[in-house]
Amino acid sequence: MPTTKIIIIILIALASLLVNFAVIWFILRAAVNSRWNILADRFPAQPPEPDAVTKRFQSLNFGVLNLGGCVTITVDSNYLHLQIWHFFAWIGARPMSVPWAEIKPLKGHNNKITRVKILDLTVRGPAWCLSLADQSLTPNEPRAIATDIGQTPIDPPEDESLFEEL
Repeated sequence: MPTTKIIIIILIALASLLVNFAVIWFILRAAVNSRWNILADRFPAQPPEPDAVTKRFQSLNFGVLNLGGCVTITVDSNYLHLQIWHFFAWIGARPMSVPWAEIKPLKGHNNKITRVKILDLTVRGPAWCLSLADQSLTPNEPRAIATDIGQTPIDPPEDESLFEEL
């Protein structure tokens, strides 16, 4: 009789874990679909340029959706490329490439974190990439992308011949 009770307790514990996993999966999927995938639907992934700068394990915040350390960010002269960890692919998160012209800077930032508006979503994230969304640049003007992954973005030099390859 005691063995049967132990087996029942184990089965109840396993069922509880399964239900908790399913609830967490539905919550994560709803959060990703309400924020991340709105942008992914509008801005499908494009191939980055060969000289693009990539940093992994970056953090972004889309309102209530906080993606701490699980985003790969790539920047080139045309797009801000965002890809969430492959782990989140099972909840429907897709990569995206947001054109710089669609990213509007907001006030309230420091040298590490900045805020921008993409469509109607406020996005908070690393200044090294989001600060490139400068409204003073025209949509087709190349951005100065840091060539070394450890550098912060730089201002365009006076000599425009450096951008001929972009």
